[in-house]
Amino acid sequence: MFYRRKLLLALLQKLGGEPSPLVIQNLLFLISAQNQAYEFIPHTMGCHSLTLESDLELYAKDKWDENT
Repeated sequence: MFYRRKLLLALLQKLGGEPSPLVIQNLLFLISAQNQAYEFIPHTMGCHSLTLESDLELYAKDKWDENT
């Protein structure tokens, strides 16, 4: 599993429940300022990562296993 997906999975587990995509985008923007796991572009609602959006869609579809 890619490092960025492990980071996303850890964040989702820590937050619990189902946080909104906007909350996830904002938190990973702050985290990525140090480790550059995702690239962000300016957006009308703040920062946005197309890669993160894709990873969230894959997660919703497959519900990754931690060991994958």
